[in-house]
Amino acid sequence: MVTQQHSYDFRPVTEKDLALIARWLREPHVAEWWDDPD
Repeated sequence: MVTQQHSYDFRPVTEKDLALIARWLREPHVAEWWDDPD
């Protein structure tokens, strides 16, 4: 049985998420895989 404290869910990305995503994409360990030079 899964408890609430150990569960997660997915939701659509919103405009409010863009700054967080941009910051995440600048992390060196992420940019190594997802960096787009264009």
